[in-house]
Amino acid sequence: MRNTDSNTYVNVVFATDEEYLPITAVALTSVAANFRDTRRLRAFILIEKPMPQDDAARFQTLAKQFNIEVQSLTVSAAEYATVRTSRGISSATYFRLGMHLVLPPDVDKVVYLDSDMIILGNIADLYDTPLNEETLFAGAEDYNSVAHRKAYKTSATSVNLNAGVLVCNIKAIRAMDFLEVVSAYVEQNQFLIFHGDQQILNSLFSERMAYVHIRWNMHGQLFEEEWVANNMGGRALVTATDFADGRTEPKIIHYNGTMKPWNGGAHPRRRDWYRFSNVSVYADLFPEPDWPTIKVRRDKKPSLLATLYQKLWLDKLVRALHEGYKAKGTRTWLEKNVKSGKLWKQKPFDELRTLSEKQSLIQMHSFLAMRGILRRERKFSATDFVRNIPENAKVYSNAPNDDLEGGFHENIKLILRTPNVSMKVLPYEADFSLVLHMAIRTSGFWDALLTASFDRDIIFGEAAFFGAYAGYFDHASPAVGRRPFGYILDDLCYYYDARQPSRLELKLNDASYELNDAELARAKSLIQRVKSERLTKYNRNAGKGASVSLEPGAVVVIDQTPHDASIRFGGAEKRTITDMVTAAVRENPNATVYFKRHPDNVKTNRNILPTTARVKLLPDDADITQVLDQCASVYVVSSQVGFEALLREKKVVTFGMPFYAGWGLTEDRQPIARRTRIRTKEELFHAACIDMSVYVNPMSGELIEIEDAFNLVQSMRATELSSPPPFTERGGRVIA
Repeated sequence: MRNTDSNTYVNVVFATDEEYLPITAVALTSVAANFRDTRRLRAFILIEKPMPQDDAARFQTLAKQFNIEVQSLTVSAAEYATVRTSRGISSATYFRLGMHLVLPPDVDKVVYLDSDMIILGNIADLYDTPLNEETLFAGAEDYNSVAHRKAYKTSATSVNLNAGVLVCNIKAIRAMDFLEVVSAYVEQNQFLIFHGDQQILNSLFSERMAYVHIRWNMHGQLFEEEWVANNMGGRALVTATDFADGRTEPKIIHYNGTMKPWNGGAHPRRRDWYRFSNVSVYADLFPEPDWPTIKVRRDKKPSLLATLYQKLWLDKLVRALHEGYKAKGTRTWLEKNVKSGKLWKQKPFDELRTLSEKQSLIQMHSFLAMRGILRRERKFSATDFVRNIPENAKVYSNAPNDDLEGGFHENIKLILRTPNVSMKVLPYEADFSLVLHMAIRTSGFWDALLTASFDRDIIFGEAAFFGAYAGYFDHASPAVGRRPFGYILDDLCYYYDARQPSRLELKLNDASYELNDAELARAKSLIQRVKSERLTKYNRNAGKGASVSLEPGAVVVIDQTPHDASIRFGGAEKRTITDMVTAAVRENPNATVYFKRHPDNVKTNRNILPTTARVKLLPDDADITQVLDQCASVYVVSSQVGFEALLREKKVVTFGMPFYAGWGLTEDRQPIARRTRIRTKEELFHAACIDMSVYVNPMSGELIEIEDAFNLVQSMRATELSSPPPFTERGGRVIA
């Protein structure tokens, strides 16, 4: 049968729901009004159920008005009902993944368009973008593509499209097992998808995509020249020239995010949208606002007051009140001045912040201490907790989105079996809150605690002691290894917060907590593995550092960063490091004292080492496991290295109040009267690393035991994933 599609029609597709039909009609009106071609424009509206009678009549009126074809096609997105999209985006966005199944057989190619846009160019020009049989999609580069490539775990130079405008090769899509590939990816990544189908398509098919000019998908911020100059250097690969061309001659204006004119958003080109809504079949629903005007007198020199008015940008603040916070230029100015603190004198502000911080610390301590008293009789197991969380639960977390969406803490969503872990979850609607940063200066931290007033759990999470392969910024490591696969969870407070009992402390203080023979044997076996396999916090380079040869009886002093939360909440201060070095020298007159700088202090050139001939500086790249094997004693404030030294039966002297102090295993310079039991290293290890910790296989998404986590480290070390198989990290097939 002869294919007449390419010679007869220019096909466009919209995916929408009943609520968004008026917005879709405005977008289609702009397409039709600017269409110039001998072929006929044919529009397909993908929707989950037939249009209501009134909407169907309006779309037919639109079709007659412009002499185009409009067809409504019923499609289901039930398969993706639990897959997360961005806020404000409905499940209709997934309709496009199955459009090849419902489009007429003669359709080989379409231009897919989101509804929140207007088209100023001739859509036929975009439709005629050449696609060979290997190219599935063409579109404009996403203006956050650099971050998205990292989050999607594609290469730094891979094609990354904004899925709002796509030229789609329907013929090629039909010729492959498209939905099977998509379904496999969704199954493997259901809790890690945060950008909906855009993430799915870019993750799977970046090698089968091509770019069109950015003028075919101009987002609101891209019309602000100053914003582009200040922000776009590290966001995308699009050139400044292309951005300028897009501003000068945009073909498609995309009303992204909250900048939607019909919701009061102050998009720089909001008036263009009303130009088409005013002539659409839904004009009665969108009365155009009375736009504010700012009169500028040019007949005389401005007064001193007027000059001050302009200098302080008060005109833009007034405009913001009229048109919204995101008025052109206002956002950039606020980011530069208000958020950076330039509107007030810095020193008084710093003093206020210090006082406020102290008050906040006292308030937080009082809150957690009282909460602990009320809840300490409850039983808590990290494994039981995560296994009883309902799938797709709503979890408020104070971690930044960059950490959760493809960042350092991404795997926590696998552990909790939900994609809905975000600051965007309202505290009162959350099933529980998850604190991943002890950032008391941020509102996010206090919003997490606010959840408790609605009788919800608050879980304090931290990377497990032996639960990571590489640091997040270790870019030589495969992406799958740069996120913790183990977390220690506590429902009372952080394990390192010594101001009140954590659940870990209560467990170790409980007289009934005893290991049976099997548990004891398990702990001993795992401790032996920690030592023999050189397992530590970050395991990629463990055992590979600079070789060291310590003198017999050596004393090692472990550095920490001054701002480390385990120092601030572990009964120590910045000067404690200096005091500790001084004490190590004084108390060990016949031993060599070595100082191991913290990697973060090395990077910042922060040197808090006292000047003394008795202290030798260890190489910054010295392997800590080799150091611990050779030394006789270790001086720490609260570092995990002290815990690892205990497992090697070294003398450990603590100057803070770490979780492993106070149990008769360490020599402590600060008494912890609450801790009254004598514990073995096996009991300490079992409580912290097994009872209070959970682990996940980041490639399968399945919860695993700590032994499997250790095996995972060994497997990663052996292969380094240097020759990955033809699968993405979580099972989605890579299309060559």
